[in-house]
Amino acid sequence: MTRRVERQAVGRDAHMLVGQGFRVLPVFRGWTVDVRLREFRRVRFARDGAPLAFVVVSFASPEGDALLVAYVAWCSPEELDDLCRYVP
Repeated sequence: MTRRVERQAVGRDAHMLVGQGFRVLPVFRGWTVDVRLREFRRVRFARDGAPLAFVVVSFASPEGDALLVAYVAWCSPEELDDLCRYVP
């Protein structure tokens, strides 16, 4: 089974910021995964492209729990190591 890997496009400037201590967060099924804050985040847009809503789902919520289980199954070993650092 082939797994589709979704990653944010990162420009040269962002790579430089990553080298200075900033992190590029992973994206899973359109959700940005912030393990440190224990939440999934997504921006919903209107048809004209304008931001409509900023959605935050906690890992502790029923929807977040289902997303987290799917994310763990999808993760690479390196991403799981990062996840285990922040989630007991």
